[in-house]
Amino acid sequence: MHAQNFPLPLLHSIISFLCFLITSSPSYGQEDKQYSTCNSSYTCGNIQNISFPFWGGDRPQECGLPQFKLTCEANQDPLIHIDGHNFRVLGINGDNQTMRIARNDLEEDICPDRFGNTSFNDPLLRYGPDFGILILFYACPFDIPSEWKNFTFSCNNTGESSHGFYPDQSFISFWGPQYGSCERNVIVPVLLTAFKRFQDQGSTKILELLKQGFDVVYNKSLVCMACERSGGLCWSETDFAEPTCLCRDRTYSYYCGFVQEQGVFHL
Repeated sequence: MHAQNFPLPLLHSIISFLCFLITSSPSYGQEDKQYSTCNSSYTCGNIQNISFPFWGGDRPQECGLPQFKLTCEANQDPLIHIDGHNFRVLGINGDNQTMRIARNDLEEDICPDRFGNTSFNDPLLRYGPDFGILILFYACPFDIPSEWKNFTFSCNNTGESSHGFYPDQSFISFWGPQYGSCERNVIVPVLLTAFKRFQDQGSTKILELLKQGFDVVYNKSLVCMACERSGGLCWSETDFAEPTCLCRDRTYSYYCGFVQEQGVFHL
């Protein structure tokens, strides 16, 4: 029996196809596993079916972005850590990329153990449109006039009682220059509509106001949104310099079906 001779071009095609199967199959298997992993959603308490950029629980870190880790405790509102503070996540709206959060350390006590302003230094976060500022002043060395007594509160963190207050517009007009003599102040974002509703009810409603939290907009990149529109999943590498989109069959550049290799684009 004579050995069958293949034409040289056909032989090259067969070898190339076998090399492709050998080198690509494990990668595709890993990508399929990654897709299945990141296709799971995050659920904790009233927060249901949350996806990118959030991660935590059954969603490992590579399925989101590092700063969007959610921690679930006793199936209550999850916590997110931003710029040195823990916030309770009251709600997430994936359609308009907004989450409502509240300072965890000011939930039950207006006198926190550690003073610090609420600020965001992450370019992916910005305040929502219904945004107002509440400034809490602590240990002020001047007497509050009687007409503003309902805006005062007491703290006893160090064993010594001290008075604090939050100003309304009329107080700012008359006593603004003295604010600098207060030992501490804390700036807390609030819902502007809620602040207007509570501001005339005095300090007894401050905690109720703070518990309502405030809105934060988180920005997805255009690359991520294009990936999701094509049926893919965003993950930790979607926002990188060479982004990838997790799809059911494999990963693609930018969106499912789009491959970029050495400056050549393929669909």
